[in-house]
Formats: sequence, C-alpha cells, structure tokens
Amino acid sequence: MAIAGALHTFRGQTDAEFWSWCYRIARNKLSDHLKRRQTPSQAPAGFEDLEAVVAMTTQEEPLSTGERLDLEYAMKLLRRAKPPCCDYLWQYYILGWDYAEIAVASGSSYDGARMQVQRCLQLAQKLVQEGA
Repeated sequence: MAIAGALHTFRGQTDAEFWSWCYRIARNKLSDHLKRRQTPSQAPAGFEDLEAVVAMTTQEEPLSTGERLDLEYAMKLLRRAKPPCCDYLWQYYILGWDYAEIAVASGSSYDGARMQVQRCLQLAQKLVQEGA
C-alpha cells in the first residue's frame, strides 16, 4: 500500500531504479513495524530467536555437511559475541541495511551505527582468530 500511495513521487527511469525504490520502501516499513513492536524495556530478538529461525530454515532446505559445519561454527561465534553485535552484523551483512537504517532502528546516529558495526566486525574477527 505504501508503494502504491507513493508512486507519484517515484522519479527513476529504469526497472532497476523502480525495484530499488520499492525495496527501500519495504525495508523502511519493516523497520517501522519492528520499532513499534519493540518497547524500550524489550531487548531486540535474542540469540534463541536466531537459532529457531536457523532450525526452521534447515528443516525446509537441508544443509550439506560443509554448510552445516560452517553454520555451527558461525553460531558458536555469535554465542560468544556481545548481544547487540549479533543484531548489528545481522542488519548490515545479512539484511543489507545501510548505516542510516541501522541508526534509525537502534536509535543512534549514523556515525554511531557505523562505529558499532565496525567494532562488532572487529570482535567477530578476533573471535575467529582465537578459534572460538
């Protein structure tokens, strides 16, 4: 509905620009929805929620042995990371959010979100080097 309602504001020329514009509106609507559902005292989705999503996904589409081992290793790293780092890295690398979108979702500034993603990436790299 948001895309249809804002269609008159679209100024692109190509299909790719149109779909990019639609994708951004959808991401913004999802972000707005998640922010409304989350009260200040409620923490973001926890590690248990992430594990549940992974379990459901692997039931639908079984993993190869190598993929399963990689996933177990990644989950082990995430368990050792600080809780907000899972969210920041997930938003940036998996969901493809930019720093501005992460800043809105986390209630921080653009630079604050950028620094958090970088710190969390450094923590993840450190955990990999330590052999988690």
